[in-house]
Amino acid sequence: MGLALDDLAPSETIQRLHNDQQYSDLVQFLCFAFPIRDSIWYGVQCLDFRQGHWTPAEEQALEAARMWAWDPGEIHRIRAQKTAARVGLRSGPGWLAQAVFWNGSGSISEPGEEALAPPAYLYAHAVVAAINSAAVIPPWPPSALGKEAYYGHAGDVGIALAHGQSASAVGHHNEKINDGVEDK
Repeated sequence: MGLALDDLAPSETIQRLHNDQQYSDLVQFLCFAFPIRDSIWYGVQCLDFRQGHWTPAEEQALEAARMWAWDPGEIHRIRAQKTAARVGLRSGPGWLAQAVFWNGSGSISEPGEEALAPPAYLYAHAVVAAINSAAVIPPWPPSALGKEAYYGHAGDVGIALAHGQSASAVGHHNEKINDGVEDK
């Protein structure tokens, strides 16, 4: 992070990054600062801003992450991993579903192999990748608000969640985001 933030409290760091529009750094800070479930929920809320831009398979991956955030059991974790495998790590929903699988609540090895825990914070790296890749992939239609509006929304959602508020308290602009998007 390019700013001198070492002496700031977490809440001050969050506000400074947001005010300075250092959204990518803010996303990274929040994904590592939030507890696992909150980090993944943050990713879900950010990727929902691109609603209408995802393929059906990506929608399934995003829904798998959402279901795990609501009910963080092993069944939802494995479903998320299967959707991530189908979608791949080429878009935000694939990364977010992979984050669920890497959350640390179960083994990341293949069935029948010795249990293997993921490295610490591997899920957070994947949530960061999900949110940041969704800023640019898929490309924004010319009539859409675009990357800057997406990151502004991600910052607002992150701050709301950090203050214990619902992400629904943050206004959505999906009506403009979806301009020019054809049904898939």
